[in-house]
Amino acid sequence: MRLYQLNNALVRPGVPKVGLVLTDGNSQYKDITEAEAKAARDSGIHMFAVGVGRGIDDQELLRIAGDKLGVNHVDNFDKLKSIVQRLAVQTCESTKTSKDVINEDIFPECQKRSLELGIVLDSSASILMEDFNKSIKFIQAFLQQLVIDKDSVRVAIIPYSEDVHTKNSFNLNTYTTKKDVLKAIGKISHEQGSGTYTNKGIKYMRERQLSNAVVRPGVTRIGLVITDGVSHE
Repeated sequence: MRLYQLNNALVRPGVPKVGLVLTDGNSQYKDITEAEAKAARDSGIHMFAVGVGRGIDDQELLRIAGDKLGVNHVDNFDKLKSIVQRLAVQTCESTKTSKDVINEDIFPECQKRSLELGIVLDSSASILMEDFNKSIKFIQAFLQQLVIDKDSVRVAIIPYSEDVHTKNSFNLNTYTTKKDVLKAIGKISHEQGSGTYTNKGIKYMRERQLSNAVVRPGVTRIGLVITDGVSHE
């Protein structure tokens, strides 16, 4: 995600970059995942981590997000819907200036701000089809909170398991309307790959989806990781 979807050559100047990583497993090699997450943050991507399940390694979530404010934890996939509004407000917080105070009362105004959003979606075999579909619905509900068009929020997504699955991916400039983005996300298939290589998803986001080559200059970039297990790397 970092290199191809949110790189600086593709994003608009001054626009926040948001990276969203969805996974149900902890990395297999936590050090590599942590290094990729740090590289993403160092490149200007705001990272958020959502843990799903009671066996979550909260320290890994913290290492991915970089601070406690970027960590969310729910007991199961059914409860993802309970954090949609909270996550939307947290995302909006990342775009504020020093004079802003963002809360749910003024969130509608914040929704109009420019943002580059990269989503990394876990598509490994450890996720049941039913739970994968809940992840898809969660992403769609989250995006419903935002103004998606060529001048406001732009969205990119990359599914992954043991590697990234580019056939189901799209980039920031692929779709320019919310309707088209939501429709494309709804068509993503569950690849059920072996392994949960979270590091590969974050790296793709950083290098391809949210890199300086593709994002708008000065626009916030955010990365969100959702996991219920331990990544392979």
